[in-house]
Amino acid sequence: MNRKKATKRWCDYFEKISTKEFCHPPIPQLPPIYCPIQPITLDETMAALKRMKPGKARGPDDLAAEIWESRHWNSAEWLKAFFNQLITEKKTPVDWQRIPSIPRNRSHCT
Repeated sequence: MNRKKATKRWCDYFEKISTKEFCHPPIPQLPPIYCPIQPITLDETMAALKRMKPGKARGPDDLAAEIWESRHWNSAEWLKAFFNQLITEKKTPVDWQRIPSIPRNRSHCT
């Protein structure tokens, strides 16, 4: 099989499997916590960021782990403030309840 045919077959295959949208199961709701929740600390946030592996699969936000390591902003401080605000408000963004599959354009394959 020549290289062009093999490339075409792979592109067709990935086009087929990556453009189908499917529903994800809803995120289960946990029972409410009736005790005070401690604020998230900067040390906890920094430890979590250090555990992220560069080049690994991204989450639904499509942000690479490397963006959180940027020297141009204090990502650990920002994340700490963001998650502590969620704790204070006692709610999460609606978008976090359902994460859709996003088909990607693969027109460069043909």
